[in-house]
Amino acid sequence: MKPVNPIADAIKKILATYCQAYTQDYFSSKHAVFQSFGELATALKATEPVRGYPTLVTKWSVGQGRWALVPWLALLDSRTTSKVSEGTYVVILFRADMSGVYLTLNQGTTGHSTSVYGTPLSRGLHERTKRLRARCSQLADEGFEVGDGLDLRSKARLAKSYEDAVIALRFYSSDSVPPDKAIVADLDHVLAAYRKLS
Repeated sequence: MKPVNPIADAIKKILATYCQAYTQDYFSSKHAVFQSFGELATALKATEPVRGYPTLVTKWSVGQGRWALVPWLALLDSRTTSKVSEGTYVVILFRADMSGVYLTLNQGTTGHSTSVYGTPLSRGLHERTKRLRARCSQLADEGFEVGDGLDLRSKARLAKSYEDAVIALRFYSSDSVPPDKAIVADLDHVLAAYRKLS
C-alpha cells in the first residue's frame, strides 16, 4: 500500500534521525539517512509540479566523507545550472539542529564574496538578490517570506552562503510538518516563480 504522505514522512524521518547520525554514526551511503533522502527525492519527482517541469534535475547531499551540518535537496533547471554553487534553483534546506526545514528559492554565490562571521555581502550579490526578490514578490501572497529570514542554525560557511543568497523561503517546524497536499501546493508556487527566473 502506497503511503499517503511520502514527502512529509521522509522529511519527518530525516528531522528525527539526522542529529544522531551526525553525532554518533559513521558516514556511510548504506545509512538509513541516505535511504530517507532517496525516498524524499523519489516522492518529489512523482509530484505533478515536478513532472510538469521536464528540465528539472534533482540533487541532494548529506555530505562527502562526513556528515554535512546542513543537508539539502535541490531542484535545478538543467538549462541554466547543474550545481548549487551557481545560478538559481529551488532547494530544501534542513536546519543544523533539525528543528525544522525550509523550502526555498535560492541562488549560487560563485563569484561573490559572501557573509561569513559578519563580513558583508558583496555589492553585486546584494543587488542581484534584491532584483530577484522583486521578480518573485507574488510568493508573499502564497505564504512565503520574500526576504532574508533564513536561519539554518549554523555558522558554517555553506550555511551562511545559503542565508545570504536566499530569495524566498517557507519554513516547516519539526513538530508541524504539513501533509503532502500542502507541501506540493507550496512546491507548485515556488516552481512557478522559478520558471520566471530560468
